[in-house]
Amino acid sequence: MSKTQIKIKQIKPWRLFHLQFKDDYEMGMTFVRLQEFYESSSLRFRGQAFTLEQYMDWYSREYGNGGVFTYTGDWEGYNVPSHFFACFLKVFESDPRSGGLRSRECDLKDALFKRGLIPDINPNHPQRYQIIATAGKGLVKFEHEIRHGLFYLIPEYRSEIEAVIKRYKLTRFRRMLLKVGYFKDVLVDEIQAYVLTGPLDDLPNSVKRSKEVRNLRKELKSIEKKYYNRRNRNVI
Repeated sequence: MSKTQIKIKQIKPWRLFHLQFKDDYEMGMTFVRLQEFYESSSLRFRGQAFTLEQYMDWYSREYGNGGVFTYTGDWEGYNVPSHFFACFLKVFESDPRSGGLRSRECDLKDALFKRGLIPDINPNHPQRYQIIATAGKGLVKFEHEIRHGLFYLIPEYRSEIEAVIKRYKLTRFRRMLLKVGYFKDVLVDEIQAYVLTGPLDDLPNSVKRSKEVRNLRKELKSIEKKYYNRRNRNVI
């Protein structure tokens, strides 16, 4: 079996690492268990050991089109904090219920370790980092995932964003995110990433055209400007 090709670049000045894949399928099949261990909407998978077959069966019933496993086409980007990656490795390498690491997951681990990115289960570890992944050349999705990185890596950014979003009900927005499969604890992070970067086409008109979302966008943009200047970022 050929080795999964993963290009890794750091987005300076943060410990934010962008993993570039050749296509959505290869990326999705590499990240599926890691991402769902981190933020699955189901307690059956979030923080638990499970096989790919178990997850495919469940996802196909819950979200698939006529029972088809559509995961790799449904999701266009991924983001995982380093301490969750460390916990994933600890669980899936030792718990027999997982069946062990799959070859694509081993390739991901090897690629990160070769870059010197050895994760620690302590979320406040001084060398913590965030990994984000996209495929192809989609700029909107790339920027969307960067906002997830900022939310995790910059405490001041996160606290200001949370304080603003807390003042908005965003009932339809939250309901929509839950319906497509997001875990409730990551809704604030997803809301800020969608509102600041899109892809707005993924949102219903009743959400993206609402006065509430337009006002929220203005407030979040003023916060974003203090912490992130796209033209001045350094990708190495």
